[in-house]
Amino acid sequence: MTEGIFSLVGVLVGGAITLLTTIWLDRVRERTGLTAAARLIYLELAEASTAVAWVTKNSERQHDQAWELIFDTLSQWRGHS
Repeated sequence: MTEGIFSLVGVLVGGAITLLTTIWLDRVRERTGLTAAARLIYLELAEASTAVAWVTKNSERQHDQAWELIFDTLSQWRGHS
C-alpha cells in the first residue's frame, strides 16, 4: 500500500514538473519570437523613415524614386499579413 502511495505521489510530482517546464518554455519561445519580429519591423521602419526624410529634403524629380522605395517596403508588410 505504501509503495502505491509513493508511486502516485511521484507521478503527480513528475506531471507538475513537466507542466511547469512546458509553460515556462512556451513563454520563453514567445518572447524570443516577439523580439525577433520587433527587430525585423524596426529595420523596415527605419528604412521607410529614411526614405520619407529623403523625400522631404530633395527635389520633386527624386520623389518618385523615394516613394517607390516606401511603397516596396509597405507592400512587403502587406505580403506577410
